[in-house]
Amino acid sequence: MPDELTPGQRLANLAGDVRGPDCAHQDRTPAAPECSCGLPIEPPTGVAHWHSDKDPEPTGVDAVARYGQSPQLRRAVRVPGGWAEVGSLVNFYIDRTPPLSWREVGTCWAGVRHPLVEVKDA
Repeated sequence: MPDELTPGQRLANLAGDVRGPDCAHQDRTPAAPECSCGLPIEPPTGVAHWHSDKDPEPTGVDAVARYGQSPQLRRAVRVPGGWAEVGSLVNFYIDRTPPLSWREVGTCWAGVRHPLVEVKDA
């Protein structure tokens, strides 16, 4: 019987696993504990990261992604007044959606705040 796939793995399969050199999960280890949303709970090692509920909003960073999630699918970009989630899976009404506060960035549908990593060239 094949191993069960996590929701994140199923999503990556559906999306054609769009990993690339700027992907937020390129150094992810499969043994890392995962949230019920399929993303890792533990922060990456050796990579600058933030916890929006513990760390101050980073200066000089214009886009972040939840560690383990493809930025093409979901990332948060700095906008006037806060942050907005963009990508192929989110925020189809960005022009009508109020900005998120830094503390809200990185929270998944399961209510878990995931570590955030910078997305370059968003």
